[in-house]
Amino acid sequence: MADSKEYKIFKDYHKELLDILSTNAADLTMVGSAFAAEDFIQEQALNNILQEMPKTATKQAHDLMNAVSAQIGVSRKPDETFKKFCAILKNDKVLASAVAETLEEKCEELKKEGKRNSEKQALTKVSVNVLVILSSKSCDLHELGTLLVNDKFIAQERMTTIVEGLLKGKRQQAYEILEAVDAQLKHDPSKFKKILKVLDQDEFPQLQATKGRMEEAAK
Repeated sequence: MADSKEYKIFKDYHKELLDILSTNAADLTMVGSAFAAEDFIQEQALNNILQEMPKTATKQAHDLMNAVSAQIGVSRKPDETFKKFCAILKNDKVLASAVAETLEEKCEELKKEGKRNSEKQALTKVSVNVLVILSSKSCDLHELGTLLVNDKFIAQERMTTIVEGLLKGKRQQAYEILEAVDAQLKHDPSKFKKILKVLDQDEFPQLQATKGRMEEAAK
């Protein structure tokens, strides 16, 4: 059976949709849930796809923390370097101020115990808490990494590698969501209108322009 006009249009815009959904700003959970609500993908299948995201973020967060730990380790004034890092975490856009408070408390505790290298030890001792928060959807690792680059905690090249790893993982999840949509549309071209309905939501401003072009092409 020949592919429908609607399916061919979707294929034409597949890469554009994938590129948008792979960006740091795109909320895959929200987009995936919108497609699930329109029966393009089963809830369990969506959960299986999305649960890979935190694993990717954890690896990148771990790389960032290793870079910070190394800087504190070689610093002539580790206390000042540590304070600078905590100040970055308290930045409103980073949403990791809880990490900073935990680190500061642990560092003070270790200092009172007379421990050497208390700043670096604090990072090690609360690393699990740190990674959980930095890997969460609410924390912008790209923003955090940029601030760390600006304050010489991490080299730009290293940061680029970390962000690339983060977005590569996200692209894979976005691809799987779009493949589920693809399979449904190939089977039932009338679902094209449902795709446009999902893409036209206020929550997805980046996708609305693409939706407009897809709609125009279908006329």
